[in-house]
Amino acid sequence: MTVYGLSSHHQANVLPQVQKDAIVPQAGRRGGFCGALAVCVLGVWYVAISALLIMCNKTVLSKEHFPYPASLVSLHMGLNTAIAASLYILKPSLFPSLTDPLRKISVDWELWKSVLPIAFLFCMSMTLGNSAYMYSSVSFLQMMKEMNVALVYVFSLALSLEKFNWKNAIVLAFIMIFTMMTVRGELYFSYEGFAMQLVACLSESVKTVLQALLLANTGRKLDAMSFVLLVMPMCFFMLTPATWLLSAGGQYPILSGYLPSFAAPSMSDWRREAPWLLASAGVAFTLNVSGAFFVKSSSAITFVLAGLAKDLIIVLVDVVVMKESVTKIQATGFCMQMFFLLLWSLLRTFPEKFDRNANATGKGPPTSLSPCVPASSSAGKVPGGEFFKVGKNFGTC
Repeated sequence: MTVYGLSSHHQANVLPQVQKDAIVPQAGRRGGFCGALAVCVLGVWYVAISALLIMCNKTVLSKEHFPYPASLVSLHMGLNTAIAASLYILKPSLFPSLTDPLRKISVDWELWKSVLPIAFLFCMSMTLGNSAYMYSSVSFLQMMKEMNVALVYVFSLALSLEKFNWKNAIVLAFIMIFTMMTVRGELYFSYEGFAMQLVACLSESVKTVLQALLLANTGRKLDAMSFVLLVMPMCFFMLTPATWLLSAGGQYPILSGYLPSFAAPSMSDWRREAPWLLASAGVAFTLNVSGAFFVKSSSAITFVLAGLAKDLIIVLVDVVVMKESVTKIQATGFCMQMFFLLLWSLLRTFPEKFDRNANATGKGPPTSLSPCVPASSSAGKVPGGEFFKVGKNFGTC
């Protein structure tokens, strides 16, 4: 789950950092048929809402409806802020990082300094990721997003958050090879869509690593809802003025010709597309809430498998329902992506099963509740870090 879910995956999927002990899986505690059934229902709901949001945004951003991705992202962030603030007033317990005496963090200048670059990269990722839908198919972009796991690993190595491991490197190399295979097999390749999605993936990956570097290492532990309440207003107040300034009605109208993502809709556009826009925003917030509850209720491997199922269903829906074309090369590459992502997930979730040294000593690297992000950080060992990423939707990974 990525906050308000605009770009899938990750997405991406996806995507906030959440406090590990605050959302430790509860399935084992509940037990019984009812508990298992509840997890299954939540999982199916999470996957369905993720796919629905992607297809909804793809439709909304078409030329026939509302081809203004920056404005759409700004609207989502504003409405998410309003809904989260209302929930904070009505039920503060949904925000343990801000209200629970045992988990409460200090909202001070140091926190805002940490959140600022994360919010900026989040705006970049969401705006460009959704802009890419105007040029490329959902299935193609979803396949591209699978490389996020490798990008996070590389950036984590660069910042010494992860120790190099040949086994991990080989698996991630295969993921990148098959990602390039899906790009090579695209029938209707668009340089604009490819470039926008590439920059979106880079922004999302850097954001993920910074969340571990700036938040986890300083002891700042944010649950999913608190992340929404703190980050969304900052994103909204960054993106809204930027959209106005860079649009034809702003101070620098010439830039709107080079940055079509920031073109501003007219009032008639807002009124005409209001039902679609409200539906998209509602589905986005529903995804955040359902994803948070699903993480609380499921086991590590259940969440991993749900994320992979979500990616697969998004591609299948795009091919079957939206009638997009996928070549044999892409289909093969995507299947291999899924295989190596599953292998990567198992490597991180059950390291003792793959590491002879760990089997011998009883110790191993930290586990992960996401195919993209290990438990102790966004991509590996972080001293004092206790975060993992809540999924990939908008696709993040």
